[in-house]
Amino acid sequence: MLRSEMSNPNRSVKAATKHHNRVAAIMLHTSRYSCYPTSRLAADSGVAKSTISHLLHGRTNPLYSTAARVVKCLEREAGMALDFREVFSEDGSYPTPPVCILLGCPGCTPAIVFDEDNSEKPAFGHVRAGQWTGDTSEFDGLGEPERR
Repeated sequence: MLRSEMSNPNRSVKAATKHHNRVAAIMLHTSRYSCYPTSRLAADSGVAKSTISHLLHGRTNPLYSTAARVVKCLEREAGMALDFREVFSEDGSYPTPPVCILLGCPGCTPAIVFDEDNSEKPAFGHVRAGQWTGDTSEFDGLGEPERR
């Protein structure tokens, strides 16, 4: 049998699947998780740091128990109850689309949208202050969440 015949045909499809959530965007709206977000959320929730990283980048769809632990931490830091549908989504849509409105923010823009000279990166021209959803697909391919 050839090596290619032994490989899992669904592996590349699974690797390309983007899972929708806005955990990182909610974290940006808290003081505790805006600095060292992966480590702090992992420690607070009791979830592995690698799992949190995969979650923040939309590379995993968490088990309910994992999602519940993460949401509980986000609720504590945001000072409000969060409906799971506002944090996790099957298709990238949320009952309250702008994350700033959900969290009572007057309207911010994540720092990742700007270059070092504070000019807007062309790829993020669609991101407007207070109007971004915070979904993982909105900031595809980016590193750790940043705060502005």
